[in-house]
Amino acid sequence: MIAIIYFDNNYFPWADIYLRSLRIVEPDVKVLIYAYNMSKGRLRLLNAHKQYNVLEVIPKRLERDEEKSEGWRYQLTCNKGGLMGETMRRYPNEELFMITDVDLLFRDNLELPKTMMNYYDIGFVMNQLRSNVPEARLLKGMGGMIFTKPSDLTREFWRQYHKMAMKGVLKKNKDQRTLAMMFEKFSAETNCKFYMVDYGYYLNASNWKYANVWSPHKSRFGLKEDRIKVFKKELLNMEAEHEKKLQKKRNKIIRVHDVQKRKREAFRKQREKEEEERNA
Repeated sequence: MIAIIYFDNNYFPWADIYLRSLRIVEPDVKVLIYAYNMSKGRLRLLNAHKQYNVLEVIPKRLERDEEKSEGWRYQLTCNKGGLMGETMRRYPNEELFMITDVDLLFRDNLELPKTMMNYYDIGFVMNQLRSNVPEARLLKGMGGMIFTKPSDLTREFWRQYHKMAMKGVLKKNKDQRTLAMMFEKFSAETNCKFYMVDYGYYLNASNWKYANVWSPHKSRFGLKEDRIKVFKKELLNMEAEHEKKLQKKRNKIIRVHDVQKRKREAFRKQREKEEEERNA
């Protein structure tokens, strides 16, 4: 699986947390980074992760389009459809893609959604817009983590999503409502199969200790500049625990090696003794 992240300088500090935590829980997942308007120094720091789990760092330029009322942030967020399409063209033999926000901490593996995607085409978290009026509680698809199995159908899904999102037609919850509308459209008009990812485990906003993935997207649990400190502390704990497990494995290998060495030495001495007895 290839994970796709995209961000500008404002979210650069989150990238290190994302990459370091992901390689602990999913060491075989490779990451493709689309870095927007990034300085050369920061691009070098991102490229340093290539020795671990980064596949490519692709510099991108994005200028604000004055015709879009939502401006810079809107253009960057809603561009995920274009990036997914570009990535599927770059890696035509890859069997599964995951596009996510960069401000995530991976605390446990993604085995469940990865396994479930053997039976589905697209997977993401579905939620509802809050409203006191039941009729106004519209569906919204949370774009913080979306799984996609490449096919002509899913490529068309992302092409249409990108076209709709970048028009800026839907002014409420922008990309989230667009994603939900695409879900409704493709569910009704095609045989596209959608997997509903568990929000509580895979985009948890409350730092639940049993969640696989933490996300700071809910401000009622604290500002992002405060949450990142909590995430960093948790990451250090994860790395320390991971190192303990690795050291146990290394010690076991050393013990096995020592036992084998002693056996070989005993066998050699036995052969020498037998040789001496034959020559006596």
